[in-house]
Amino acid sequence: ARRAAGLPASVVNWGPWGEVGLYARRALKDHAAIAGVGDILPEEGMAALGRQLAAGWTQSVVVKADWSRAAASVLTRTLAAGAATGAATGADGPAAGGADGDGGVLELVLLPEAERRQAIGARVAEMVAAVLKLDPDQVHRRRPVTAFGMDSIMAVELRNRIRVRFGVALTMVQLFTGTVDEITERVDAALMADEELAALVAEVESLPADVVAAMLSGEREVA
Repeated sequence: ARRAAGLPASVVNWGPWGEVGLYARRALKDHAAIAGVGDILPEEGMAALGRQLAAGWTQSVVVKADWSRAAASVLTRTLAAGAATGAATGADGPAAGGADGDGGVLELVLLPEAERRQAIGARVAEMVAAVLKLDPDQVHRRRPVTAFGMDSIMAVELRNRIRVRFGVALTMVQLFTGTVDEITERVDAALMADEELAALVAEVESLPADVVAAMLSGEREVA
C-alpha cells in the first residue's frame, strides 16, 4: 500500500537470528537445524538489510539454509534457485509439500494395512519423541502431542520431519490437535490417496517377487 502511494516501503522475511532475540534466548538452534536452517548472526543480518535497502527491493527473504536438508516444497525449490543465482525470489501461496520418491515409503504402502499403520505409527512416535527430546516410550499415542510440551516451533519441526520422511504435508492444526495415533491415520490416509504412489504400487505389484525384492533393496528401478 505504501509503495502504491509512492512512499518508501521494504519488507524482509527473516530466518532465525542467532545471539539476539527470542530464538536465541530459547536455544532453538537444534530444532531449526533438522530443517537445514542456520542462525543469522547480527552482522550478517545488518549486511543483508543494507543490501535490501540499497537494491530497493519491495520484499526479500533472508535465511541461512542448507537446501539439501530442507523439506522439499515449491517454496524451498524457489528459494534455493534464487540463492544459486543471487536473485531476489518469492513464491505466492502456501508451500506445497511433497518429498521426492522414497523407497521406504514404497515399502510401507506395500505392507498389509495393519502392518503399514503399525510401521507408520512407530515412525511418527519416534519423530515426536525426537522433537520433544523424549524416549519414544514416554510418548502416549492417544494423548495430544501438545500435552507433552510441544510448541509452535517444535510443531514446524515435526511437520518438516513428516514431510521429508513420508512426502505428506499436514497442517499445523492437525498437528496441534492430534495424537500420535491421529497423525498416523492422517499420514496413512494421505499415502493411500496419492494417485501417483498408487500407480507405482500397481506397477510394482505386477512384477515378479524377485524383481520387487531387488528393486526395494536398491539394485534396480521400476522402468
